[in-house]
Amino acid sequence: MNSASSCTIKVGGKIVLGPGQSAQCAGDILPPSAVNQVYIPNDSKNNVLFVEHCGDGSPWP
Repeated sequence: MNSASSCTIKVGGKIVLGPGQSAQCAGDILPPSAVNQVYIPNDSKNNVLFVEHCGDGSPWP
C-alpha cells in the first residue's frame, strides 16, 4: 500500500477493527500488521458504501 484516502464513515456504517493478516499484492507480500487496522466492507459493484466525502489519495506512509 503506497497511498491513503480519508473518508467519513456513514452513520450506521459497518466496520471491523483488528490486527489484519498477511496479503500478497502485485507481487509483494505484506506481513500481518503489528497495529490494529480498520476494514470497511464497501461493495461498489452493488452500490453498498459505508463511507462518503472521500478525499483524493495521498502518499503513505
